[in-house]
Amino acid sequence: MAQKKTQPTTQTLQQQLDGERRLVSFDSYDLSVRQLLDMFESGEIDVPPEYQRQFIWEAVAGAECNTVIGLKWAHRAA
Repeated sequence: MAQKKTQPTTQTLQQQLDGERRLVSFDSYDLSVRQLLDMFESGEIDVPPEYQRQFIWEAVAGAECNTVIGLKWAHRAA
């Protein structure tokens, strides 16, 4: 007789996450956006391609998106 697979419970998933979280090493810093930009431009921050998103907007599409967001924000503020 085939055994029925059961879905993992929320508690089981949380236990797995807690266990894996201990394996991740990270540091936290209080930085401004300007400091981050300066660090990126100077080469102190390197974002390898595997950490970058797969989809990259064309310049025109990105500009149009920013315009729409700006117009909607301005409309709400008025």
